[in-house]
Amino acid sequence: MNNDNRAPLTILGACTLLARETVSMLEGLDQLPDSAVTLRGALALAGEDLGDSGALLAWVDSEMEMVRHFAETNEQTKPLVELEVPCAIPDPIMQLDASCILLKAAAQQQPTEAQWQTTLEAVRLLMEIDGLDDIVLTAKAPSGGFLRVQDLRSQLERVQAAFRGNQQEAGVSPREAAFSEVEAPAPEEGLTGHSGPMWPSKTPQASSGWDAGGVSGIMPLPPEPTGYSQLKCALRPIKAARLHTHRIS
Repeated sequence: MNNDNRAPLTILGACTLLARETVSMLEGLDQLPDSAVTLRGALALAGEDLGDSGALLAWVDSEMEMVRHFAETNEQTKPLVELEVPCAIPDPIMQLDASCILLKAAAQQQPTEAQWQTTLEAVRLLMEIDGLDDIVLTAKAPSGGFLRVQDLRSQLERVQAAFRGNQQEAGVSPREAAFSEVEAPAPEEGLTGHSGPMWPSKTPQASSGWDAGGVSGIMPLPPEPTGYSQLKCALRPIKAARLHTHRIS
């Protein structure tokens, strides 16, 4: 794992990784696993105002709808975007960076206790799915190689291009195309803190979203706003693992 000239991971990159891992988990399934619902809940919370026109969340929801369709009809539907095989894996540094970024972004949304626990569980799942322990202990590169930040950018571009293609065929706006055939999953109790669809509540900005700003600040943690110290407690083991990874890489 070479750390030289490593492109910094941003909130948009971390959310792209989260969406990608959620979609890869759903391939070939006929029912939605609880872990996928957890990852989606974390994406919905951390992924507001990304500047992606809602494409990442709509991508996950479209794949979830395909799972439901397969369960009801036993008919496979072509995915919006084909994932590469074998799939590249984020290296330990990217996994730990993504975890920190997702936690900070979620904290800015003033989450409920249930939402915060969902994000913590999503971070744990992300590192479990991508085999953080195995990679660190064995120091072996996966068969698909290690994922790069530019790979995540390309992934998002392919998703957005697919939605634009749907928009051109249907003659609707890009944002309508992203959501026109996607039914939001029924909200799980405790994931959103309210009833109704789990769509982003704010209109995404038109920026590129690849700037690293906008994820720092004081975090009011549930059930009461208790300040920055609790965010430091949540990030401490991740930062320690990241330091250990740097030392052995």
